[in-house]
Amino acid sequence: MVRRSRPAGRLESHSSFKNDERLQRLLMRIDQLGMDSSNSMHISSIKSYFYAIEQLYFNVATILPAQSFKEVEEIRERYYKLLDRQEIDPRFRTIPILRTMLRICKTFNFHLIHGLQKNLQYFFRKERGDVKGIKNIKFFLDESIFATGKKNGKDKK
Repeated sequence: MVRRSRPAGRLESHSSFKNDERLQRLLMRIDQLGMDSSNSMHISSIKSYFYAIEQLYFNVATILPAQSFKEVEEIRERYYKLLDRQEIDPRFRTIPILRTMLRICKTFNFHLIHGLQKNLQYFFRKERGDVKGIKNIKFFLDESIFATGKKNGKDKK
């Protein structure tokens, strides 16, 4: 009796689903922090917003093109320069500077993260549909490594 295990695609789909679910929670948190920081215009809420965006960036940085990576690093550098100046001299914490920091966060979030990831189709997983119909099921089973014992027409080793 040949024991059939689950096809590898199921595990990948489950992993992709879990990763997408985790990123979705982070995106929802970023959206909420963006609204909160826009409403309060307080340094602590703007920092929370930026750090949440940065966490998303750390999760997806490996798939960014080199040019985009450079742009994101420049944005992060601008933000940290403003933040460092405010920590050295709290008098620098003015509404126009806070608005600039918030604008940097929004640019980082929308243009560089959401825009690039959408272009790379990172947040949109494409899956093969369910196998339906007798002919498709028969083809799937006939071509399966589990049914033939061969991988791409060669004996499985």
